[in-house]
Formats: sequence, C-alpha cells, structure tokens
Amino acid sequence: MGSKINFSKYFLAFIRRMSSNDTRYVGTTTRGLTKDFLVQVPWGCIAGKTWGDEKNPPVLCLHGWLDNCNTFDKLIPLLPKDNFYVAFDTPGHGLSSHFPSGMFYYTIAYCSAIKRVIDYFKFKGVSIVGHSMGGNIGAHFGGLYPEIVHRLVVIDTMGTWFRMKEDLVVSLRSCIDSYLAFENAADRPEKQYSYEQAKQRLKVANKGLDDEAVEILLERGMKELENGSFTFRRDLRHLFKDAMERTMESALAVVANISADVLIIMAKESMSAAIRERFKVEANQVFETYRKNSRSFQTIVAEGNHHLHLCTPDATARHISEFFRDHPLPTPKAGDEGASNL
Repeated sequence: MGSKINFSKYFLAFIRRMSSNDTRYVGTTTRGLTKDFLVQVPWGCIAGKTWGDEKNPPVLCLHGWLDNCNTFDKLIPLLPKDNFYVAFDTPGHGLSSHFPSGMFYYTIAYCSAIKRVIDYFKFKGVSIVGHSMGGNIGAHFGGLYPEIVHRLVVIDTMGTWFRMKEDLVVSLRSCIDSYLAFENAADRPEKQYSYEQAKQRLKVANKGLDDEAVEILLERGMKELENGSFTFRRDLRHLFKDAMERTMESALAVVANISADVLIIMAKESMSAAIRERFKVEANQVFETYRKNSRSFQTIVAEGNHHLHLCTPDATARHISEFFRDHPLPTPKAGDEGASNL
C-alpha cells in the first residue's frame, strides 16, 4: 500500500539514547508497538502509524490543532483490541508535509486528507475518534460522507465550528492578509531551542500538559538539527485565522447530514466549557441537530483538562470503550467486498 518510511535512523537514535542518560520519550514504532505508513500526495506525504491487525474494523484517530498523532499514544492501548487504529499527522503537523506556499489550511483540505488515508487503506467504513480540531474535522467529514462514518467520538469540542455572521468578512480578510504577509516577509531563520527550552515552551503554551504529555508530543513534533538544537515541525501558518466561510446555518447543514452514532466527551476543566457557555444558544442548536439526525447521540462531561485523552486517558478510554460496546458496527451485507473493513 504505497511506500514505507525508512526508520533506521530513528532506531539508531533510540540505541544511542538507551546507552546514554537521555530520558526523552521513545516513539511507539521504535518500541515495536505501532507500524508507520506514508501516503504519497501531490504536495508530499501524509505520515501516520497504526495499532493492531488491519483485518479488524478501522478507527481513524484525528489530533488537535498544533498537536500530532502521538497525542493518542496513551489512549489507544487502553481501547478495545479488536479494532485497527490508524492515526496520522494532518498536513502541516508532525511528520506530514507542509502545504506549498500559496495554499491555505482549512477544514475541507483536512477532510480531503482523511479521504486520502481512507482510500490508501481501501476502507469501506470507519469509526472516528477526534480531539479538538480533529473532532471538528472528523464530524465535518462524517457529514460529507455519512455512508463511510459509522461511529463518531468527539473529544472536548462540539464537532463543528462556525463564524458569526458579523465576524465573517473581517475574519476572512484577516486570513488573506496574514498569509500574504507571511509569504512576503524576508526569509527568517528557524528559531532553535535546546530540548529543555522546547519542552518549556510547549508547556507554557499548553498549561494543562504534564511533562510526560509534552515529551510525547515533542517526539513527533520537533526535529533535531545537526548542531544538536531543535526546531518545531508544525507549519507557522496554522497560527493564522482559519480560512473558514461557515456560518451557523451552513455548519448545522453539515451536522444534520451525520448519520453515525455520536459521542461527545467534554472536559470539565477546559476552556471549551467557557466557549460553550458563551455560545450557549448555538451549542444547544448543534446538539439538538445531532439528536434529530444521527443514529444516536450522547454527551459526557469528564474530569480533566482539554487534553484529557492524553493526560487522564483511563477515564476517556472507559467512555469510548463503553460507547463502542453499546453501539456495534452495522452488519455487512452478504457479498460486500471488503466487508471485514467496516
């Protein structure tokens, strides 16, 4: 199924670390827990990794904004073993290629990446587990391809986002101006950090992350330079406003087309709780649309912060496992090709 990544250099780095006092996090593939894959795309590649037997029903795992697929390293081992888990870095994150200059990052581009991964593995149907931005793009994909997405788990977001009508024009203009200014700016050297500096910077930006969570994300989220310093891998253009034209009406139209079983897990100690309170009317509309149109819908408020799947994975895994148990996949029709990959 396409080319594989040559990870010999990562294995050698692992051996060097084991023979030194370096206590940095060692990735799951190096430890033999996952298999890495590459999907070739017109602008480069989409990189990811898998857990389990690919003959089992697939579960796509989609990470949040500025994170990478390592965000599921503590959650997936706690989930049912009778699934095939596929996690990948969305474009401009982790080991996946950045978009070329002149292209914008936005929801439909991410959804096309999901479809490319599904086509690469030749999946007929999938379950999706998405955190934050990953939950939003997973739900959006579920609305665009309801025949593909059977179960949808959204972690600490509503599963969609939108622009208020009064903000739409200003936000879109800001997006264009930011991208053009970035492209026109003089070339600037990448900021370099020691490992500890990179670790502290990520902790400051994500106050809910503990040391272990930071190291897990850094393993795939930064690269080591020849001089021994580090730079972050994520594309800086992710810091600009999303080129999103969705209003509340169009967001609800997509949500209304989701036919999956849907579970939303909200973190009790999270900024998203304040956002839901600020947009209470809109959040209620979104949830009511799920209730009316999806096969089933439930919400759970769990203890933990925004990265509860990474920092408090036991409780999150229990909720997801119960959801999978209580909402089995549809029985394949006789004669369906690839029925085992439902």
